[in-house]
Amino acid sequence: MLDKDEAALNARFAAGMDESAIQVLVDNQPDETIDQSSIYTRWTIQPGDSELVQTDGMMIQLGVAYFQIIAPLETWTDEAHDLRDQFLNLFRNWRSEDRCLQVYKLGVDKPPNKTAYQINCKVFWRSHRKS
Repeated sequence: MLDKDEAALNARFAAGMDESAIQVLVDNQPDETIDQSSIYTRWTIQPGDSELVQTDGMMIQLGVAYFQIIAPLETWTDEAHDLRDQFLNLFRNWRSEDRCLQVYKLGVDKPPNKTAYQINCKVFWRSHRKS
């Protein structure tokens, strides 16, 4: 189940975000591969709880996908805001091609960070699949 959900989310991300134009860390990839003097991003899929909803094995899987945008304090924030908007528009009202996974909520926060300007974008998703 999770492999299909993660594959659908990763495919959507790859189709809509130009990974050759932006620096992207995936999950726990080491930061040493990134030039931290310019904007970089992190893409992480975090599965949550799953629950049996029917006796025939139908499960609801919940999760959150995170897109963090980190900009050095010396850079202009317009590029970070453009990436935020591009990402949120990509996942707004989106369903997977097989119609099993659905984005039901988006979120954004800007945590305090003394070393960089950071935006955390969140995609809340759920899927209905047979286990």
